[in-house]
Amino acid sequence: MQYIVAGAGPAGVVACETIRKLSPDASITLIGAEPEPPYSRMAIPYLLSEIIAEQGTYLRKTDGYYEQMNINRLQQRISGIDASASQLKLDNSESLDFDRLLLATGAIPINPHTGRGSGGRATLLDSGGCQGNCCKSKKRFIGSTDGCRFYRLYYSGITG
Repeated sequence: MQYIVAGAGPAGVVACETIRKLSPDASITLIGAEPEPPYSRMAIPYLLSEIIAEQGTYLRKTDGYYEQMNINRLQQRISGIDASASQLKLDNSESLDFDRLLLATGAIPINPHTGRGSGGRATLLDSGGCQGNCCKSKKRFIGSTDGCRFYRLYYSGITG
C-alpha cells in the first residue's frame, strides 16, 4: 500500500507515524515544501524570543528519525492531484502514484493589518533565514513596513 501525506506539519507527521504503527510494511511518503525538518509553528514565538534554538521547533529531534521510521520525506510543492488516476503531480514535473492520499496542509498565516503603517508589522511566513538584519533568529518575515524596528507577533493561530 502506498500512502502519501501532503503537509509536513504536526498533523502530517503524526499521520505518518500512525500509519506506520498500523501498517508496518506500507510505503509512506511525507511531502512538505519547506527545506527544514518538520517543525511546530506554535514554537516560533519561543524561537523569536530566543528561549529555544531553531532545533527546539522541530517536531522530532532525533537525527535520522524519518529514515528510521521508513518514512520518505520529500521537499516539494504539489501542483495537482488526479484522483481518478490516483496520481499526485509535483512542481518538478514528476508524478507519484498513491493508494491513499491524506491532505494535511494546514493554513497560511495572514497579516491582520492591511495598510502600511508604523510598527514593523509583518506576517511570519516560514522558517529559513531572516531577510536583511531585521532579527537575530533565523526566521523570515514578509510585509515589513518600517525597517524592522520591532515586530508584533499576534499569535500563531491567525489564518485566512
